[in-house]
Amino acid sequence: MRTLRVVLIGVLVAAGLAVLAPGAIASVPAVSKTCQSLNTLNKNLEKALSSGDTGKFDAGAITNLSKSFRKVAKTAPKSLKSAMNTIADVAASVGHTSSPLAAAVVLRNNVQKLTPATVTWGTYLAKNCSGASPSTP
Repeated sequence: MRTLRVVLIGVLVAAGLAVLAPGAIASVPAVSKTCQSLNTLNKNLEKALSSGDTGKFDAGAITNLSKSFRKVAKTAPKSLKSAMNTIADVAASVGHTSSPLAAAVVLRNNVQKLTPATVTWGTYLAKNCSGASPSTP
């Protein structure tokens, strides 16, 4: 369980650093449907990652997250497709595990490809969808 927390915290810190990087925050005058969709996915991703910190493991929710990332990646901006598919791949692998320990092992084994994907994801959202929330009309 501790390994899962360490890996998840590392991924969240890397994504957070990308979001907080100087010059990464930009104003978005109107919220596009794409940004609304991406922000909803981001909330779901953060929720899934933070659930590991509380010791909970919901393979079904992680599998659904993977499917959502794959579906949205088909119409996502070109610069995000690879990152979204990587996140979906890792989430699918985690969703196929049966315990928090097995999930931690999968995350640890995939951290080298997951970290750059989450940084790309966070950077894109910060630059193109900052201030946009899923509930924004």
